Order: sequence, then structure tokens, then C-alpha cells
Amino acid sequence: MSAQSRWFGWLGIAVLAVVLGVLAGFSFDKISYEVDMTEDSRFTLPEKARELARGLEDTFKVTVYLSNPLPSYLNHVRDVLRKRLDEFREASNGRLEYEFIDPVGNDALEAELKERNIVPVAAQDVIEGKVTTGQYYLWATFQYQDQNETYNLAELGQALRSAEMLQSVVPYQIAA
Repeated sequence: MSAQSRWFGWLGIAVLAVVLGVLAGFSFDKISYEVDMTEDSRFTLPEKARELARGLEDTFKVTVYLSNPLPSYLNHVRDVLRKRLDEFREASNGRLEYEFIDPVGNDALEAELKERNIVPVAAQDVIEGKVTTGQYYLWATFQYQDQNETYNLAELGQALRSAEMLQSVVPYQIAA
């Protein structure tokens, strides 16, 4: 076999490997799986929360009133809440429904929320090197059968600032 034939053979194998790699990348791009390898299982919905979710007899509705945008140090809040609520929904066999609403700019909704004592909270942020203070909605309401609860997410304090801490406390706040 000549050097040129070997070279074309290796080139063919390289092209085939690249094509297979690209195809595999497209295939695996649609597959998502997470494994919680932390010692305290902080990224896994606790079994007590799963039991509570499985025991729901009626629809449990969660409405999260969250400003968009939030201060930069709270950018993870929406994603963490959505992930945990998705886990609850899965564990409840679809009996949990949730929605995120940004009330800012909807005068009628903001007036209704104010009557229910759901008001924006003051929070600081650093924008372009300057400290600014703004008003942000950080609330969740829970409705189950004839029960209604309102929770100010700002009461989570420091746990709100860290995605890891927020993931670990959210199941217990929803279950409460």
C-alpha cells in the first residue's frame, strides 16, 4: 500500500470520527440527566417533600411574583425555584401547577397585590461600579383547596443569595 493510500485511509477514518462525533453530540444534546453526589443530597428533593407531593389530593397552585430583572446576585433565583417546582410537580403526578409573573408595569396587578400586602422589597445592586437601590418583587403564593398562604422570599435572607443554599431550603418552605 502506498503512502498516499495510507494517508487517504487515515483521512477517511478522521472524517468519519468527526462526523460520528457531531452526530453523537446532536443526539446527546437532547438528553439531560443529573446525579446528586453531595454527601447531604442537597440537590435532590428530600423524601419527606416527595411524600407530601405524592399525597396531594387536589391541585396545588404556586404563583411566584418575581421581578425581571433581579439584582445580579439573585439571577439564579428563578432557575432554582423552577427546578424545585418541576421536581415537586413530577413527584405529585402533575397535581402541582406553577407560574412566574413579573408584576412590574402592570398597574392593575400591582394594585391588587398591594391590597394583599404583596409589595416590592428594597434591594441593592452594583451596576457599572455604582451601588443602586431598587424595588423588586420576591413573593410566592400557595393555594391548596381552601387554604391560601403568602410567602416573602426575601425572608430567606442569606439563603436567597446562594443557589446551593436556596435549593436546600426551598423544599421545606413549600412544605411548610
